[in-house]
Amino acid sequence: MAWALRFDGVNDYATLSLAAPQSGYFTAEIVPEFGSLSDGNYKLYVRNDNSGGRPNWYINLTKSSGVTTAVSLFADVTTVNFTPIDVSSAFNIDLTSDSSTREVSLTINGTVAFTNTTVFDGRLSYSSIIAIAGAASRSLPLLLKTYEYGSYTTAGGKVQTAFLDATASSHAAGTPILTDTIGGNNATGVNMPTDGSAWVDLGGGGTTGAITQTAESFTQSASGSVTVIGFTGAITQTAQSFTQSLLGAIGYTGSISQTVQSFTQSAIGTALTAISGEINQTVQSFTQSAIGVTVLNLTGTITQTSSAFTQSAAGLVIVPISGVINQTVSSFTMSAAGRIPVQWVDKLPASTSWTTQTETTTTWTDQAGVSTIWTDKV
Repeated sequence: MAWALRFDGVNDYATLSLAAPQSGYFTAEIVPEFGSLSDGNYKLYVRNDNSGGRPNWYINLTKSSGVTTAVSLFADVTTVNFTPIDVSSAFNIDLTSDSSTREVSLTINGTVAFTNTTVFDGRLSYSSIIAIAGAASRSLPLLLKTYEYGSYTTAGGKVQTAFLDATASSHAAGTPILTDTIGGNNATGVNMPTDGSAWVDLGGGGTTGAITQTAESFTQSASGSVTVIGFTGAITQTAQSFTQSLLGAIGYTGSISQTVQSFTQSAIGTALTAISGEINQTVQSFTQSAIGVTVLNLTGTITQTSSAFTQSAAGLVIVPISGVINQTVSSFTMSAAGRIPVQWVDKLPASTSWTTQTETTTTWTDQAGVSTIWTDKV
């Protein structure tokens, strides 16, 4: 679940606990709220500490026929135009300033909009953040998801001072406080509603698209009061493990393709664990397990060429497998402990009959005519 703090574009701003340094940087995740705003020019501000708190940094935006583009950067008394960049939807900005080299760089949505070492004086000191009107009009109304700032030098790079995260902040009624998740340098909202309406729930919390991963592990877990965690897209992974676990109820639909390490799906408690898509794995093991009163359904195709597939459960369990299982190396195991229908048939007793052998006498005569009599023992 993602959250954002709303700035109305009129007089909202937020003060920093610790002012940004002159050789500094800031990055921000922004969702613009253009709505029914008329075509025209708007500004995205950073407020400076100088006389009257006037802004000394801002980005000029132009809205035309429903499309909004960033077109120039202003610093104190200088404006530099750059190739327009579309910011009609959610966007990221990254601004760095080095007072020793006078280098200034602006990146929007991963595109370098402007880099210069002579036009600006390279100072970025400010004590308030983004989207305030100051003495100017037509500020950009927006939702701020995250805001990071710190010191910067060309040689040393970025040194983080604070990471302000709307999702990690309290969304209760009261003065809005943007929480710094790394150092306690929180930001305080000014001129914002105090009834909790300044915080906007952006929704989310589910995974509905494709997850593609080439190294390490993907994990989704939950504990406590959980109803459904759903995956509706494809998961493709080529290294390490995929894990999905929770206490409660769980559902998965879609295909899982994995070529290295293991896939694990587990649940503890009263759980429903369904896998209805294909599982393709070429190395290591696939495991599905549950403890408690559980139903484990495998209705898709399981294809595996190395190591083991295991499905196990303890308790009162029904374990149906209605799909095809193809495996060429190592073992497939399905086991359950609890009330399971098993029938045993005892082997009939065996009997042995013995008959007494009669006594037999044998006479041997050697060459000298001497006779020897042998008698069998009865």
